Amino acid sequence: GPHGNVRLTVMYTIHARVQGHRLSLLIHETDLFVPNLMSWFSAAQMHVVPGETFCDVGVGSGLHAILDAKLGARRAYGTDINPIALRFARINARLNGVGRHCRFFEGSLVEPLVERGIRVEAMIYNAPQFPGRMLDPSLPARLRRSVDGGPEGGDLNARFIRQAGRALKPDGRIYNPIVAWACPSVSHRAIRDGGYKAYE
Repeated sequence: GPHGNVRLTVMYTIHARVQGHRLSLLIHETDLFVPNLMSWFSAAQMHVVPGETFCDVGVGSGLHAILDAKLGARRAYGTDINPIALRFARINARLNGVGRHCRFFEGSLVEPLVERGIRVEAMIYNAPQFPGRMLDPSLPARLRRSVDGGPEGGDLNARFIRQAGRALKPDGRIYNPIVAWACPSVSHRAIRDGGYKAYE
């Protein structure tokens, strides 16, 4: 047309109240994981000690990092392999008035923190936990990646648990919901092997 190629991007806005704080999240129609029931449940359950550092691993829209900052974290980090997720996490942090408390890094799991020598008091990872061997191969690749927890479902989560200690301060804690259909024994073994105390 006369104005060149115009690409229309459809976005959704989610408004919520979690732990007494209002949140607004812009969500890209196709390229960003929409916070699900497990995301909101874990957001309602996590505890932030004012002044500590916190990391939202697999940050997506920024839900947990933003809430961490609103709950008093001195610094809330987020990591993700999806550059679009990181862009939206930054936008959403600013939208919610906590942009100066949040830092977002591209990379897998805790690797971006390790590369920068950052250790945090707490982290949360709401891992993809759908068994990859059961995924419909006709689904778009970006959707498969956002839900594929590995062949048994808990494989990616177990990998996170094995790596977490490299970016966690001594006596740090992890919020890590595990679902029954994702072969929880895989994650439980990683918790036990890592010397973590598990609380259910």
